[in-house]
Amino acid sequence: MSSKWNDVMGNIKEELSNLARFVDNTRKGIETFETTVMEGAERIPEASNQLKTVTGDLENAANNIMTILEGLIDENEKIGHKVTALSEWAQALPPAQAANGAELLAGIEALNAATKQRMMEMFGHLSFHDLSGQKLKKVIASFAAVETRLLEMALNLGIEQGAENKGDMLRELKDAGAKTDPLNQNLVDKILKELEA
Repeated sequence: MSSKWNDVMGNIKEELSNLARFVDNTRKGIETFETTVMEGAERIPEASNQLKTVTGDLENAANNIMTILEGLIDENEKIGHKVTALSEWAQALPPAQAANGAELLAGIEALNAATKQRMMEMFGHLSFHDLSGQKLKKVIASFAAVETRLLEMALNLGIEQGAENKGDMLRELKDAGAKTDPLNQNLVDKILKELEA
């Protein structure tokens, strides 16, 4: 009977040791998780702001290019009118010179038409900025959702239940999470300050 008792006690000690190791590893994991959550909550707003800047820069560049192209197309139209006027003028020249002039003007007209066609194609290619902007806005909204969840976890892990601001901050996060805009930086700063206290 004593050997069975020793086996039972040995099994209990082994199970308790395993349980103690599990609890210790879980505690260490929670500490690491909290640090990861805090780092993520601090870095995501910066990434979101950078993406907003890229979106704005992309839109500005595309708008500037379109403005330049519109000016070039207007100039191209003016060149077309000048070529027409030159064609009429060249017809009044002696036949040999008129033929040479007509040939040169036909070449200029062809180049002008090809240039206009290329500019119109460029307008078509500029639609990328709309698609890219939409995709970047979706990424920004995803960042906002992740940031909201990280801050909620950080609040739940890092602030005592009795903290008076915790409920208010969680409600603000929930309200902000319902939107697709990035979080208000003042709210983020307030939460991070509270967590460091």
